[in-house]
Amino acid sequence: MRLLAPAQFVLDHRVELALTPEQVPILESLVRAQADSMLVRVRRRVSTTPPSRTATEFMSWSGPINEQVIREAARLASDGQAQVQIDIARDRHVVGAVLTPDQLAILPRLESGDMMKLVRGSRMVGPLPAKGGVYFEFQVDNAVRQVPGNGGLTYPDRLRAARTEGEVLAQFVVDTAGVYEGGTFKVLKSSHELFTQAVRDALPLMRFTPAEAGGEKVRQLVQQPFTFSLSRDRLE
Repeated sequence: MRLLAPAQFVLDHRVELALTPEQVPILESLVRAQADSMLVRVRRRVSTTPPSRTATEFMSWSGPINEQVIREAARLASDGQAQVQIDIARDRHVVGAVLTPDQLAILPRLESGDMMKLVRGSRMVGPLPAKGGVYFEFQVDNAVRQVPGNGGLTYPDRLRAARTEGEVLAQFVVDTAGVYEGGTFKVLKSSHELFTQAVRDALPLMRFTPAEAGGEKVRQLVQQPFTFSLSRDRLE
């Protein structure tokens, strides 16, 4: 969703905003910088995600309850989520400094229009099911998590032989059954097209714990990095 990439969002609406020739190159440079910023945000979110063993503490039906582990996991997740939102706000303010007051006044209407397209089923996420729309991570109570051991990336032979490592930052939708929704895959950043294809091929085989909001399973827009590393001899 372009709303999470402020500079690109503004460039996408260059006609409505009547961007000047001076503003465009500045915003294009911010697009590249904010792509890196987005990758940092996703890495930070992943780094503060409680380990799978923590989930068993509050999902179990018997045995002792380790309240300390649960409290610490909740605190880490909350701190990480807060920092993600702060970083997004900073990116938006950097872009806002490039715009005029008249252009800034138009942005809320453009954002609202893009949100309505998403709710109705945009080209990116495909048709919506009868119940509910697509949630962002900050809107859910429990975010999507990949289930370990279900589906995996295949290292491209050509890049392995060339000793090439890399990373793909992907965006896609996970449905209420914990499955990738076909047609929603979008590349936010990639170090090689073969890595991109490897992620695209693997997603349909992956399984996830679906997001929850208000006690119900919901569809969620996910941003996730996939790392291809030879030194660690594993894919993440």
